[in-house]
Amino acid sequence: MENNNFRSDPTFRFTVVHNGIITNYKELKALLESKGEVFETETDTECIAKLAKYIYDQNPAIDFTTLAKSVIAELEGAFGLLLKSVHYPHEVMAARKGSPLVIGVKTQRKMKVDFVDVEFSDSVPLPAEQASHNVALKNLKNGPQNTLAPPDKSLLHRSQSRAFLSDDGMPVPAEFFLSSDPSAIVEHTKKVLYLEDDDIAHIHEGQLNIHRAGKSGGASAIRSIQTLELELQEIMKGKFDHFMQKEIFEQPESVVNTMRGRLDAKNKKVTLGGLRQYLSTIRRCRRIIFIACGTSYHSCMAVRGIFEELTEIPIAVELASDFLDRQAPVFRDGEFSRKISLKHMC
Repeated sequence: MENNNFRSDPTFRFTVVHNGIITNYKELKALLESKGEVFETETDTECIAKLAKYIYDQNPAIDFTTLAKSVIAELEGAFGLLLKSVHYPHEVMAARKGSPLVIGVKTQRKMKVDFVDVEFSDSVPLPAEQASHNVALKNLKNGPQNTLAPPDKSLLHRSQSRAFLSDDGMPVPAEFFLSSDPSAIVEHTKKVLYLEDDDIAHIHEGQLNIHRAGKSGGASAIRSIQTLELELQEIMKGKFDHFMQKEIFEQPESVVNTMRGRLDAKNKKVTLGGLRQYLSTIRRCRRIIFIACGTSYHSCMAVRGIFEELTEIPIAVELASDFLDRQAPVFRDGEFSRKISLKHMC
């Protein structure tokens, strides 16, 4: 991963690597400062490290998984993050919500199965959407007398994943690589596991455990270990001086690859296969919202006109960061009075 890397204090008791944005960091920062925490920067990432330190100081017996769940339950926004601590040597926590996070897996032997089991538990804290106020936030407001109770060890599993067990039941040595982009992993291993939103991965003693709080709620009980099709030469600079130059000169090839299988010039037909399964929903909509940022935002602006012409539905384009911070009115219309023709899109 890249981007923000911050500490909880000058002795680095907790260190956070964070890709994303924490939208409620100002509230968290104000509360932590009222409890005596001194901030070194103006970033949202530092709040994560400071919050982890505060919760640990009030609950020194807390295990790393429960602490990570307590911290993450307080965070609003989008993030892919790693959490390390001197109090939990040889352990690392990883979590994602709205931002990509991939785990590379490298073993000397063939893995027994190509998936990792997800461990569901009823341990604290409650998810933010189910509680009027989050647990750690209550503790900050009410003071140390109401801090988190020691975790119920019976609610947390420490089972080794079947993927990393040999036929005789002994653990298979494994290396793990964490990144927000698989291109950073491909030179080490092509076996990767993509975390889903609200997953919390715990890497310790050569083991990988994936936790989710509460019941499954329809969420998959496994995370598949996939093989990257990306080749190492695709992410190397080659003859170019830097990656931006490489990207510029490869644009013609990238455009052709993007249109391959979608543009039939001979028959003058465009096939957007990714929309097929949503056509019935699109026909019922009163409005379509494109939510994107950066280059994707500009792409949405470019195609808005043609999409409105083909669907006869008004289309709004929103910046993802701005849309996330607003309580924008979004309605789920089940009916649409006009018959929409999408024959040009499929």
